[in-house]
Amino acid sequence: MKSLVFVYGTLKQGFRNAHVNTGTRVPGEFVSVDRFPLYVIGPHHLPWLVERAGEGEHVTGQLYEVDSADLARMDALERITEPDWYRRGEISVRLHGDAAAGVRKALVYFGSAARLATEVVHLGPVPAFTTDHAALHGSAREAHGPGFAVLYRWRLHPGTEPSFVAAWSRVSELLRSQRGSLGSRLHRGPDGWWYGYAQWPSAQARQRAFDAGPVDAEAARRMEEAIAESLPELVLESVSDYLVMPPREGA
Repeated sequence: MKSLVFVYGTLKQGFRNAHVNTGTRVPGEFVSVDRFPLYVIGPHHLPWLVERAGEGEHVTGQLYEVDSADLARMDALERITEPDWYRRGEISVRLHGDAAAGVRKALVYFGSAARLATEVVHLGPVPAFTTDHAALHGSAREAHGPGFAVLYRWRLHPGTEPSFVAAWSRVSELLRSQRGSLGSRLHRGPDGWWYGYAQWPSAQARQRAFDAGPVDAEAARRMEEAIAESLPELVLESVSDYLVMPPREGA
């Protein structure tokens, strides 16, 4: 079964996540019938459309016909199963510049309004996510590199490794999805020590995230119980960055 999807950000033709959008484009530019607030937020400069009809601007984008496989790829990019990311909704659109054009219903990815309180709002509301806005993603990375990085080192009680990995994964994912972390990696060394590497936009962003309290108190408790010994955390200065990360942020 085919569906129509209205895309307004990085899933548009010519933008960084267009390769994920394998649908068939409907010719022309489309605009929302109602006004909605569209922002550019966070360290990745994400396009963020909030479901507050009547606020903001008439938003311009592109319309695609997609099948279930196309939609599943978009859903994965937009992280619709994770809290405070995107969710699928419905929007009414018409052909841009033609007030007499018929109204069409389409799916759209709305961003969580809660993120406006926890992320830096760089721009908005704006009527469109442009190539100039998209360029902010690359320029911010070039200017600031991967931001603030921290290395953690632990020795675990024997037998607690599976519990620790599960709890660490839970905490790390929530810090990324809800508190603005740029992601983490967990490594096991040949010396019996475990190493965790975390990136943040800044030391201040990390401190704000921790000041807000545990993202999952039970997972934090399981981590603490598994740790037999820990060494002081190391703050790492980013000097040069050639790490390639797969695109996960969407819209």
